[in-house]
Amino acid sequence: MNLIEIIKLQIIKTSDINKKIRLLKELGGMLWANNVGIYNLNSLERAVIEDVARDYTPQIGSQYKKKKNNVFVITIGYMSGGHTRLMENLANMLDNKCDLIITGNASVTLKKRLEKYFNEIFEIPVYNDTNINELYKLSANLERYENIILNIHPDDIASVIAAGLAKKNINTYVHFVNHADHVFSFGPTVADVWYQISQFGAKLDQLRELSGKTTFLGIPIAINDDHLSNNMISTNDEVKCIITAGSANKYKPHKGYSLIKKIPEILYQFPEASIIVVGTNILFCYWWWGTFLKFRKRIKFYKALNHSEYLLLMQNADIYLDSYPIPGGTAFVEQSFLGKKCAGYISPQQGYTPLENIKCDITSSELNKINNVDIIEKIKYVHPFDNVKNRLLSAINKQVMTTINWDYYYKWTGDINFFKLEKIREIPLYLLLECVKENSSLKCIISQYKFITIISLIKNFIRLYVSKLKGK
Repeated sequence: MNLIEIIKLQIIKTSDINKKIRLLKELGGMLWANNVGIYNLNSLERAVIEDVARDYTPQIGSQYKKKKNNVFVITIGYMSGGHTRLMENLANMLDNKCDLIITGNASVTLKKRLEKYFNEIFEIPVYNDTNINELYKLSANLERYENIILNIHPDDIASVIAAGLAKKNINTYVHFVNHADHVFSFGPTVADVWYQISQFGAKLDQLRELSGKTTFLGIPIAINDDHLSNNMISTNDEVKCIITAGSANKYKPHKGYSLIKKIPEILYQFPEASIIVVGTNILFCYWWWGTFLKFRKRIKFYKALNHSEYLLLMQNADIYLDSYPIPGGTAFVEQSFLGKKCAGYISPQQGYTPLENIKCDITSSELNKINNVDIIEKIKYVHPFDNVKNRLLSAINKQVMTTINWDYYYKWTGDINFFKLEKIREIPLYLLLECVKENSSLKCIISQYKFITIISLIKNFIRLYVSKLKGK
């Protein structure tokens, strides 16, 4: 019996509902971090929802007329990156006639920003601390709405359970925005509508055993034809600044695919250029260390910038370089329509924008061959704010789904198994400690996962130590 099966058995056996939910969350977190080809835990998801439902009394009877239309649920809000901005855009499409529930945390600054998009914001902390009473409170809140729009982390099982309980009342629909569409996620059993933003995600969705309907949403971008990039690069020497942005893990080399290995070649091609990397803390991202030491005068890192700071920095860019091997979802298209010359390498993870068709070797001659006009019409269907809004409103207000001819808009050459691992590489500390309590589980860990257990313990204790340092 492998580790995943052992944990599943522990979840089924335990009678402590808080522990059951916590174990399931940690298992989901492990599958999120370790892509071993498991993209759902639907049978456990259903079973735990039913276990929780036995002791839950709905706050609103089936005859109760809903007072409110829409509520978004987010796990953790971020000042930077595309996930929180996607939610803000969707709220905008609903004319901001919606509320927000945060189940994890968000900074005071971010909450101030979110107030522009939502009527009311509630914080119900069920993500980090499993508490059945708080989960019931979350479900009672969700029952007040006709549409529950989940914009959550893949391992936020508490929000999924609460939505499942709320669905037991009629006229409540659960909408799942699959923004982290390349990994495992809870939610397939409760979602009435599953929103797709990429061809990569749509292909993986075939493995999720979805209970509801799928609909194409796309990534909303402010399209301005006047700013569409078709800038020519006269000489290599005129390129002074190349910027790339994305979460640090997007640059971590995988199976030989690495932007970092290509940095020397890029700097050689553009001898006057420096590279700015946004979203990476160089202290902790060891995969950058060698290249950074070699070219430290020509590479600069920003561990985080809010969106306004990021746009200000981008004014200096001659080239925007997409993250790799994991591509960006929003920034690549956004910068092209802000007038920047965009470039990138084709990744096995793909299908997020028709603009990916311009990706090529990063040289001035190749970049100047790019003719965006050929793909403008495709981009104008996929990304404009109004088009995405129409698709969203059709699903929410009319239950009408949107299909897309993926092969026409995207030239698929990808591989959905690109990130698949042969085995688990890291085990969450909570699961390790729970396995230690079970003699049979401990034997399995020792026999099958000795090295991984040691590495996992070291990583977990380093994280705890760093977290304490940040708290001081």
